[in-house]
Amino acid sequence: MSAKKSRKRKYSNDERSGPEDEAAEEVAWSDEEGTYVDGIYIPPPAKQITSPNSTRRLIITKITNNFFKSYAKDVVLGPFSKCFNAIVGPNGSGKSNVIDSMLFVFGYRATKIRSKKISVLIHNSEKNRNVQTCTVSVHFCEIIDKPEKGYEMVPGSEFVVSRTASKDNSSFYELDNKRVQFKEVAKLLRKHGIDLDHNRFLILQGEVEEIAMMKCKGANENETGMLEYLEDIIGTNRYKKPLVELTERIENLSVLRSEKLNRLKLIEKELEELKAPMEEAVGFLKMENKVVTCKNFLYQKYIYDLEEKVKTTEEDKRQITESRDELINRLKTLAQEKSEKEKSLKHEAAKYETLTKTRDKLKEAFNNADKKDVQLQAEMTQTNTNRKKFKTQLEEEKKKLAQLERVPEESKKYDLADSELSIANSHEESEKNKLEKLKESVQNAEVTITQRTEEVSQLKRKIPLTEKSLNDTLRELQAVRDEEVQINNEIKQKRMRLEETRSSMQMSRSRGRILDSLMQQKREGNCPGLFGRLGDLGAIDQKYDVAISTACGPLDNIVVDTVSTAQWCIEFLKKHGIGRATFIALDKQEHFRELVNTKIKTPENVHRLFDLIQVQDEIVKTAFYFGLRDTLVANDLDQATRIAYGARRYRVVTLKGDLIETSGTMSGGGKTVSRGRMGQSVVTTNVNPQEIEKMESNLKKCEDRLRDLLQKQTTLENQINTLQPELNQMKINFEKFSKDLQSLKEELPLLNKQLRQQENIVKSTKADPKHIQKLTAVLNTKKEEFEEASAAAQEVQIDVDKLTKEIKDKTSGKMSSVDRSLNEVIKTIDKCKTEITKLRVAVTTSERNAKKSAQKIETLEQSIVDAENRLRQMKSERDTIEVDAQKLLKHIEEIAEQFSSAEEQYA
Repeated sequence: MSAKKSRKRKYSNDERSGPEDEAAEEVAWSDEEGTYVDGIYIPPPAKQITSPNSTRRLIITKITNNFFKSYAKDVVLGPFSKCFNAIVGPNGSGKSNVIDSMLFVFGYRATKIRSKKISVLIHNSEKNRNVQTCTVSVHFCEIIDKPEKGYEMVPGSEFVVSRTASKDNSSFYELDNKRVQFKEVAKLLRKHGIDLDHNRFLILQGEVEEIAMMKCKGANENETGMLEYLEDIIGTNRYKKPLVELTERIENLSVLRSEKLNRLKLIEKELEELKAPMEEAVGFLKMENKVVTCKNFLYQKYIYDLEEKVKTTEEDKRQITESRDELINRLKTLAQEKSEKEKSLKHEAAKYETLTKTRDKLKEAFNNADKKDVQLQAEMTQTNTNRKKFKTQLEEEKKKLAQLERVPEESKKYDLADSELSIANSHEESEKNKLEKLKESVQNAEVTITQRTEEVSQLKRKIPLTEKSLNDTLRELQAVRDEEVQINNEIKQKRMRLEETRSSMQMSRSRGRILDSLMQQKREGNCPGLFGRLGDLGAIDQKYDVAISTACGPLDNIVVDTVSTAQWCIEFLKKHGIGRATFIALDKQEHFRELVNTKIKTPENVHRLFDLIQVQDEIVKTAFYFGLRDTLVANDLDQATRIAYGARRYRVVTLKGDLIETSGTMSGGGKTVSRGRMGQSVVTTNVNPQEIEKMESNLKKCEDRLRDLLQKQTTLENQINTLQPELNQMKINFEKFSKDLQSLKEELPLLNKQLRQQENIVKSTKADPKHIQKLTAVLNTKKEEFEEASAAAQEVQIDVDKLTKEIKDKTSGKMSSVDRSLNEVIKTIDKCKTEITKLRVAVTTSERNAKKSAQKIETLEQSIVDAENRLRQMKSERDTIEVDAQKLLKHIEEIAEQFSSAEEQYA
């Protein structure tokens, strides 16, 4: 059934050959691609090779055979149709070789191509002997079908897959004449819908009949039937292995269920026996919980009331603190802003003054330079004449302006008369108002002195009484608080002892009927040699709970003093049918006493588990040593392995419960570990219920006393909260009223003296009616003269503005002569440069004939020196003028920019 096997997900060695065998790997799905159902891995379905919505498809256009089987050199089969192709011919004409060539390119081994080895595929005939290689090339391209039964080839989709075989039975692949591995060919063809892994696209001769003749189902797992063949096609064979695992798990779970069911029946029977004691214990616990719940409600109420009071007080404190902080921050911000503004104002004022002085100096320097330019210009004669004429007119106008300047002086006389009149009328009224205010101040001071004297005397009596009451309340409150702390500590200790006792009693009750019955016999005095359960007689840190619970098996054994006590206990259990128990007789363990008291040296300084156990009675230590011996405790399994399998064998247990015996066996793992078989404190075995009732009674008395103290403390705190502010306010008022009284007594004589003086002033400041009438007449006269002078001044100002404008118009354009002078200097420089060039050429030429041109060279050199000196002088003057002018203009522009930026900043 090689045809069926070729459709499996992996290729057998009989179907692939050459280097491509490495690429033809089994399809391996990662855990991320599959699915886990309750720990069983289900592989994912095979990925879809082709897209159903694609309009493009791949076709074979032609096949080129070069010395392959019956084909000689370069035999081309094709072109093929896009739909259906048939190859016909007589027997032996090479029809099957067409399919063989395709199988050869698609990676089938020689046996599949009707040959024993791959070298047989090479062509061999009389015309072509000793051919070393054969090659088959399959040409592919993608097309798009058209409705008119035609098609369109997709540009750039053509590619050629070739395989070449050699005489040494080796072969290699090429993709577009580039040598590649078979996996790249398979990947490319899979991309275009040709799945070489499952090989559904190629049906060989005889396969149809073989498929039709298949059995319904294979007789065994190595035989393939129709069911297995169809499952391979649809991909359901991926469920085969998970189904086997699931069946095995169902069988295991069925066995486990039967076992658990049997155990459940036994436990249900024991549960029925323990139901009555359990109900009694539950009733007791419910009553106890109810008592604790009621107490808790009371405590919660007290706590709630106190917390509400604390919240209210803290909220008031927070609001006051926030208001204070807000005011402080605001004051700081304002002070800082004020300081910054003052500094900025001083800095900008100094800067403004400096810039103003600099600007004035620069303007003055620029004006001086401008005047110098005006003097150098001969063309400004007429302008100067006109300027003199304007100056004459300006002087005449200045004389007129001087006459008009006397007008403001007349205006000042008018203001003086008006002020005298106002003063004469308002002086009398002002003095009368001062007199009334002084009378009112004296009256208010006398009334305030009387009130403050009475208030100060009352405060002198009240302050000592309030201070005494406050001090007494504070001392009483401190005593109550001290007693409260003492009662609290006492309650904590008593409650802790009560809880420990209850826990011991509860643990004693929960240890089972066997231990309860035996402990009851001990309390009745029938079995005094009984100590109790071994795990209850010791304590260990929580860190080593798992280690001790795992390593010490006898923790549930019962410890007795002698073998006879153990025998009595066994007979008692048999007699009453209670059950079975294992006992440890201490008299038989005394041979361990020396080992118990001997410390050992351990590898890596780890602890001996026995040394970590704490006991109340030293006699039971031998029982713990019997269960542990020299077992060591390690942090992890690596450390435990190093210690256990060292030069000396040790029994080692880890903190997680992994145990290594001295024999070398190792145990551990699983989802749960053993813990809780030994507590962190030694369990008390003898607990009297009457003792618990007595402890509860004492605890209740302490709690009642604490409740009374809390109520009394609340009352005292309320009194203090009332008295303290009153006392503080009294002291503040006393100090304030005393200072007010002293200042008023000192101020009253001064006020009386000022009152008498003001009365005399009022009598002497009565206005003269004749003087007032005279001032009124002068004021009216001056007012008329002022109006006439103002009209004349306005007319003169218009003429002055007109003359100023004419002067500015006449003096414009005075820099044109300077430009002409500069142009003349530049032309002179250019002429000199030209002459220098000519002279240098002449010097170079005259060097050939030095004897004839010596005198001429000396003359020219002197001329050159003179010309250069003159050029340097002229250039220096020009540069000086330009540099000075540029500096002045630049400074003026910088100052103007600074002024404009400052105006924008402080706008």
